[in-house]
Amino acid sequence: MTTCKRQVTRKEIPNEFSEDTKRAIKRIDQHHNVLGLLYLRNDCLEMYTVPENMVRFLSKRLPPLHSAMRNAITEIDVLDELVAIRIETKKIEIIATSDKDFLACDLKDEWLVTTTSSINKVNPVVDRIMDDESVEGVIMTNKEGAPILTNITLTGASNYGLRLQQFGSITQMYKKEMDPFDEVLIIRLHTKKLEIMFATNPEFNIVVLQHPRHKAKQQEKIKNVM
Repeated sequence: MTTCKRQVTRKEIPNEFSEDTKRAIKRIDQHHNVLGLLYLRNDCLEMYTVPENMVRFLSKRLPPLHSAMRNAITEIDVLDELVAIRIETKKIEIIATSDKDFLACDLKDEWLVTTTSSINKVNPVVDRIMDDESVEGVIMTNKEGAPILTNITLTGASNYGLRLQQFGSITQMYKKEMDPFDEVLIIRLHTKKLEIMFATNPEFNIVVLQHPRHKAKQQEKIKNVM
């Protein structure tokens, strides 16, 4: 896979972008780990810096993927809303937000990847995750998405497990289309209420529902004051 970025002139940057947004895009795109960015408006490609051999696939697959997960989150909780998706594979990380989609490469979350190493080792790890005050819920499902271990209601666990399993399968299929030698390891979803981490395994999946980082920090400050 080539990693040659396409250079974008200032004139190609959409007019609706503020100067702060333009500077942020330039800063992100120049980072040594970033392969490039995509900007789509109404599912139509407006700007990109990702390599030419990736742009067509990403611009075609990201919008329906984002839409499917947004609908799934709304079906699970009508008062919640999808903010961002992070898909971590063996080779790259793809981050999609509601106002711009961009491709990035970052360090893997080895902690969560390790939790899916084997079913015999994962139960103690899940117990430790459950003890974390920032974690609202943990769900372990079978490969079909049915919950086999959880600390939230069975209805909630079933909704998250089945929806994320379906989304994970679609994401894995799309990634294989793009690169047959790569595979999805972790999917992160940022909603208005939660941060959701979904780690896959051939035999089981793990879902972690966590308070957003800024809320977790606020709770920690309150706890320290008291």
